[in-house]
Amino acid sequence: MAWQKMRTLGKAVISEMMAGTGSLGAFWEQAQLTLVHLKKGFTSLEIAHGSHFPLPDGGLEALVPEIKELLLAWGLHSLPVSLAVSPQMGFVRQVTLPRVARENLAKVLDYELDRFLPLSADQLYFDYQIIRETETDLHITLMALPRTLIESWLNMCAELGLNPISVELAPTSVANAFALLEKRKPAYWLLFQTGDQDFDLIGIQNNSVRQWRSQRLPLGENLPSSLRHELEQLPESGAKPTTLFVCGPRASEIKAGLMGNLSLPVVADCEIGIKGLDPKSEGTSRLFPAVGAALRGVGRVPIKTNLLPGLHRAVVKLTGLFLTRVLLILLLSFSVLWITSIFMQKKVSLWQVERQLAQLRPTVQQIEKKLTEAEALGKQLQDISKMVEQYPRSLMVLKELTEIIPEHTHLYSLRLKKRQIELGGRSLSAADLISILEKSGCFARTEFVSPIVNDDTGSEIFKIKAEVKGAGRGS
Repeated sequence: MAWQKMRTLGKAVISEMMAGTGSLGAFWEQAQLTLVHLKKGFTSLEIAHGSHFPLPDGGLEALVPEIKELLLAWGLHSLPVSLAVSPQMGFVRQVTLPRVARENLAKVLDYELDRFLPLSADQLYFDYQIIRETETDLHITLMALPRTLIESWLNMCAELGLNPISVELAPTSVANAFALLEKRKPAYWLLFQTGDQDFDLIGIQNNSVRQWRSQRLPLGENLPSSLRHELEQLPESGAKPTTLFVCGPRASEIKAGLMGNLSLPVVADCEIGIKGLDPKSEGTSRLFPAVGAALRGVGRVPIKTNLLPGLHRAVVKLTGLFLTRVLLILLLSFSVLWITSIFMQKKVSLWQVERQLAQLRPTVQQIEKKLTEAEALGKQLQDISKMVEQYPRSLMVLKELTEIIPEHTHLYSLRLKKRQIELGGRSLSAADLISILEKSGCFARTEFVSPIVNDDTGSEIFKIKAEVKGAGRGS
């Protein structure tokens, strides 16, 4: 009897030690909602539960009683939950902005949102990722969802007692799932995700979205042919993708159709190893986006775009495993003992060395004193040299600016450091200042630091930086 109690207690302790964190992930399509419960154990991830819900006419709110009953059966409450939304319910755009907009990029995108998307900014929640940056432009992937859609999701989470932490488009959640679950993830790879009527082709390089193409499924044409056509449209210059991941209801069919016709190795979603994912099940393709969303609740994901505003995000504490904490304490204890033993072994040797150093200390102190005096003299010489170089150059720049700046221009700030000068002020025509400074012969690489803004008087507020020619010679 006592032995059985010990065995029961031992199993309970081991179970507690191996228990990990849990998270919910959801995939929202136009006609269906998929829910996944993901558990993170000591060594692996596991899909503990998964279920599909056809969407009734009442929308998400109509599913609350059914999902509440299911969560009760699963024994879950107050878990973090992340949502992946079908891209056909949102918007993805490739946009280009001037590089000077980077300083306040979120505000600039919010102001320009009406120009890129069919809905106004007050009807959308958005996020973005910089794809490429050149000397003049920023190339950006812009992702957005209607506010009504996200608010409907938040209302359902509130009724279910769940803690929403993120909302994203399904292709990014699938990309995160591939990136975290695939053991041999390449640096640059492609994701081909198919829906019922559309497909998305995404390029992922160094955990960033580099390209995104969305197309409707062609009538009468098979998907492998469509995919080969899309791959032919990719830029030929630059780095080349080394792997193609395929996710969707027909992932296995697409892979079979590409065999022998594509130089890239192809990996289907059913080949990704995760406990609880049945590769033969027809629902695997819809579980996978939900799994990618749930990964945000159990750890960090490489693609961090999040369409849920920070005000509505629940704070998630990723608590460590009990066994990990125990092992860490043991490791620290053994480390202290090991360091202490080394210290005791070396103590005698160090004492002998210290005696020898004590005999040499007076000589060393004299040498250090001489070195300190020499360093002080060297520093004084450098300071004097800098002052000699600085003031003639500053006077030259001020004299030149006084002569060439137009009378209708007023400078509020001037900063001169090494070979760089930065001017701030207002002018009736700030754009003319670039050419005036360039033609003077004293300045090069002249450019605006921030966008020009008009004040109440009609003057243009500007900030310009330039390189001072010959600044290093001090003349």
